[in-house]
Amino acid sequence: MLKKISKKLEKTFSRSPLFFKIYAKPYQNVVEREIQLTKKHGELKQPLLNIGCGSMPFTAYYLAKKTGLQVHAVDQNPEMTKLARETLQKLDIENKIKTIEKKASEIDYKNYQNVYTALHLSPKKKIYNRFIQTANPKAQFLVREPRKRFKNQYDQIHNSEKPKECVKHNLITFNRSCLYTKK
Repeated sequence: MLKKISKKLEKTFSRSPLFFKIYAKPYQNVVEREIQLTKKHGELKQPLLNIGCGSMPFTAYYLAKKTGLQVHAVDQNPEMTKLARETLQKLDIENKIKTIEKKASEIDYKNYQNVYTALHLSPKKKIYNRFIQTANPKAQFLVREPRKRFKNQYDQIHNSEKPKECVKHNLITFNRSCLYTKK
């Protein structure tokens, strides 16, 4: 239900740079904490990868703005990637973010050292397993975890492996991001 509502809102307002900046504002500090967490446990290497970018790729936007690095923003939905591309052009940052239409479970992760995933990404376990199969050693996979009351609405890794470290957030739908690294 929440995923459908946010998807519809993002699709409706993705064409407005003003709404983008208002909607994205709460994510500014979230992405900053996620960048600091990944830097604490490794090196940032471009291109950074954001999977599940949707029509309003605010995580990719802040990754590019805060690091100055190239970002690849991936979504499997052709309409969402088209809208994301149009949004980034209006924000005049399309030269730092490349939008890619692809299923996250089919990505070859060997070209990415740092992977940032969206909360709504699914199926997370399958995508994580693909990451483990194709990523280089020490590559990082960052996952946003839903609050307890929303756990039945968002897919989770259900990983027996413990994360390297998590950072806390104070958003309505998720309250922490956890970092996993390939051994």
